[in-house]
Amino acid sequence: MTLPQDEAGLPIIAKLLAEATEQLQGSGISAPRFNAECLLCFATDEDRTSLLTRLRDSISDVQSNLFWGAVRQRLSGVPLQYIVGSWDFYGRTFLVTPDVLIPRPETERVVELALRWIGEQSEPVSVVDVGTGSGAIGVSIALESSRVRVYAVDVSSEALQIAKRNAERLGAVNIQFIESDLCDTLVRKEVRVSLCVANLPYIKLGDRETLDREVVDYEPHLALFAGDDGLTLYRRLIGQLPSVLTCHGSRCFMAEVGQGQAPVMEKWLEQTGLFSRVHTVNDFNDIGRIVVGQME
Repeated sequence: MTLPQDEAGLPIIAKLLAEATEQLQGSGISAPRFNAECLLCFATDEDRTSLLTRLRDSISDVQSNLFWGAVRQRLSGVPLQYIVGSWDFYGRTFLVTPDVLIPRPETERVVELALRWIGEQSEPVSVVDVGTGSGAIGVSIALESSRVRVYAVDVSSEALQIAKRNAERLGAVNIQFIESDLCDTLVRKEVRVSLCVANLPYIKLGDRETLDREVVDYEPHLALFAGDDGLTLYRRLIGQLPSVLTCHGSRCFMAEVGQGQAPVMEKWLEQTGLFSRVHTVNDFNDIGRIVVGQME
């Protein structure tokens, strides 16, 4: 590959971005310019604002080689987030690897609702984040509220290591990480919480072929698929709620679900008898996304 260069023979940023954008666009990558900019930021270890103020400048051959290696990965289908090794969520940058699901914007709604509920309580709140993955939900809640004690649980030890690293990097101290199949460990240890939040796998196995290949080929299937109806894990978790949520005072459950799954989840929560109000909150695309059960 011939690299665009300045008079000193070094690659020029503007030309690098233009060529990479053209290649990414030709391969059907959405938002090709954005991808190119993120990959160049990764290669040069600087932020986009800084990078875009010096488009006429050059970078070293080492940096350009790293950049084109990253572009080749992206062209082969590797998700941008896994190449750069991090992604923004709720105003912070979280480390992400193929061991964890890539944080999505709609999941920020779970954090918003949780923090609103926590702010309405007169007493400190204990929270369990079930299926914490990268720790995006649990760590964000812990950082945003000093009134909470968060238990972040996941069945994957690899995912928990990433979540722990994120907590340490971002300075979350009011959070404990527990390897557990859903809430099995908490039930066994008789730990009860006021708030349970969850973003568990909810994709039907039969829908696998409808997903983007980047998702199917690279994101962890353990964090994606949940049986024939997509609700296998949520069915089990709801069965554990009587042993996990506090018996006295306010309690709440919040779960992100797939399109069309909210009515079934609402019915299951109502059948537990734990909540005085069960409802669904829409995401930014007006899709019923967060199912909430509350007892005040």
